[in-house]
Amino acid sequence: MSGHVLITRPHEDAGSIAAKLASRGYQTTLQPFLKVVYKDAPLKGLSIYDGLVFTSANGVRAFCRNTLERDLPVWAVGEQTKAEAQKNGFQDITSGEGNVRTLENLLCEQAESKTLLYIRGKQISCPLTRVHVTEIILYHTEKIEKIPDNCVQDIIRGKFSHILFYSKRTAESFVSALQNHAEFERLKDGLKVTQALCLGDSMVQCLSVLPWQNIKVATEPNQGSLLALFD
Repeated sequence: MSGHVLITRPHEDAGSIAAKLASRGYQTTLQPFLKVVYKDAPLKGLSIYDGLVFTSANGVRAFCRNTLERDLPVWAVGEQTKAEAQKNGFQDITSGEGNVRTLENLLCEQAESKTLLYIRGKQISCPLTRVHVTEIILYHTEKIEKIPDNCVQDIIRGKFSHILFYSKRTAESFVSALQNHAEFERLKDGLKVTQALCLGDSMVQCLSVLPWQNIKVATEPNQGSLLALFD
């Protein structure tokens, strides 16, 4: 089976799944629907912390932009965040299963008495509530205001067999950008042959306002489960 997949992630996060889809015979188009804006805030006094908590790869990138510290233990939400931490030089990394609640369980088991620094974005869908952490906001995401013309025409033509969504905020940006476009009715028609594939349930309600061929949700919030939706 083959088709053409629109990946809505920022380019730095889309490469691995694009490569995996290519190996399965799919063509891919990368078109981010969120822009990540990092904050410049040099981090000092990190020696008081026993470890770092990251719930996204963007959190790792934001931290590494502001300090050379790489010796602290890391608790990462899932494999992609772990991979980003490894790429940036961290060695002691504990990974959850791609779910904030699973990560929180790990923290309660392994680090309840530790002093932890949580690097996060301004917008989060699932806060840490059962474990004490010091939070620092080092980035935020902005929704796109306009879809590039080539992407508009591709959707109208029904070019995409699948469109991938990794977050509720990305789904909201996608829907808003379509609804505000002059060709909205034609864009809706183009989606009738397209499947929306979601990393989690939080995206479904937002996306349901559009006439997809269908909407599927990964059984687990990780890339392997998302890829399994193509089987």
